[in-house]
Order: sequence, then C-alpha cells, then structure tokens
Amino acid sequence: MTNYWAYTLGSIFAFAMIPAVSATVQHLNEGWVRWTSSLATLAFAVTILDNYWAIVMNPLRAAAYLTGNEALRTTLTVPGAPQWIDVQNWLAFGAVGLWVLVVSLLALRGNVWSKGLTYLGIALAFVYFLALSPIVFPSLSGVVIFTVVAGGGGVVLAPIWYIWMGIHLRRMASQET
Repeated sequence: MTNYWAYTLGSIFAFAMIPAVSATVQHLNEGWVRWTSSLATLAFAVTILDNYWAIVMNPLRAAAYLTGNEALRTTLTVPGAPQWIDVQNWLAFGAVGLWVLVVSLLALRGNVWSKGLTYLGIALAFVYFLALSPIVFPSLSGVVIFTVVAGGGGVVLAPIWYIWMGIHLRRMASQET
C-alpha cells in the first residue's frame, strides 16, 4: 500500500512540476515541449487513477479472496488479467521518459540547467525506457530487468532528479524577484 500511495502522491506533485520544468525550455522548441508535456500529464493522471484503484480495491479483493469460494478465488487470481489502465506502463515509463528526455536535451542545447542536472535527466529518461524493455523484448528476463531498472531509477535517480529540479526551479524563481 505504501508503494501505491507513494506513486499517487508523487504523480500529484508531478502536475506542478511538468509545467514549471517545461517553461524553462519551452522557448527552445515549443512544439516538442507542449506535446511531451501533455503526454507526461496524461501519464501521471493515469498513474494516479491506477494506484488509487489499487489502494481502494486491493483490500476489498483480499477480503473477497479470504471469504470467497474456490470459483471466486480463481477469478481473482487469473494470471495476466488487466487490472489497470496502463497495463504495460507505456505511459508511466514511455511518455514520462520521452518528456524527461526532450526537456533535458533542450536544456543541454540551450545551456538552461546545470550540466549535472541535465545529464541526470538524460540518464533518467533512458532508465524509464529500459523499464519498457521486457515489454518490447519479451524474451528478456522481465522481472529481473524491471526490478533492477525500477529500483535504480524509481528509488534513486527519479527522486534525485525531481528534488534537484525543484531546488533549481526555486532558485530560478528567487532570482527573478
């Protein structure tokens, strides 16, 4: 449940980050920034819905499993049955990764952010894309790749980038006033 709440709250905070981050590089390529920002916003909205569904429904499903008959238990545990909107995480990893890559590359081209923040954003984008590799290449050991990539990217790189970006945006705002 902690994981679902973390993704839900992180996605809610991302709604504030996307326009603020995008505004820093939008003058460099308005079309790409608007398009990928819209995709990232959609991705975080779906992530909120998926994780909130899990927060609400998983306890109910668990209770139904414990008190239900064998037919209900079998129905509740059908392998591969979709329970979410973004079943394969194309939005959560692909769309968000594309947005992070676009804004980071534009920031690099325009020298808008520090080099460290920019390169960390590019690395984070590739981690997002790597998380999709078990879907694109099913023969790979998906669980291992997903665990390593999601663990490394989701637990380490993403929070560092988003926190550093927040600090950067705060500094930019204080310099303007």
